[in-house]
Amino acid sequence: MTNNKQQTAVELLAKLLLEKLEIKGDGYGINQIINLSKAMEKQMTIKLYNDYENYLEETFKNQCGGQAVVLSFEEFYEQTYGDDKQ
Repeated sequence: MTNNKQQTAVELLAKLLLEKLEIKGDGYGINQIINLSKAMEKQMTIKLYNDYENYLEETFKNQCGGQAVVLSFEEFYEQTYGDDKQ
C-alpha cells in the first residue's frame, strides 16, 4: 500500500523548528503545540472547503438567466484570507 499523505505546512514548520533550531525538552509540550496546530489547520481547511461549496451554491442559485461570475478556488481563498505574500 502506498502512502499518498502529503505533509502539511504545520508539519513542515514543526520538523524544521525541531531539526534546525535544535529545540530541546521532553517533547511533550512541543508535541501538544504541534498537535493543536495541526487540528486547527484541519478545521480551517474543512471550513474553507465548506465556505467555498456554499459560495458556489449561492452563486448558481442567484444566477438569473445570465452567466454567473464564479471565482476559482484560489481567487476565493485570496478573497477570504488575503494574499499573504510578504
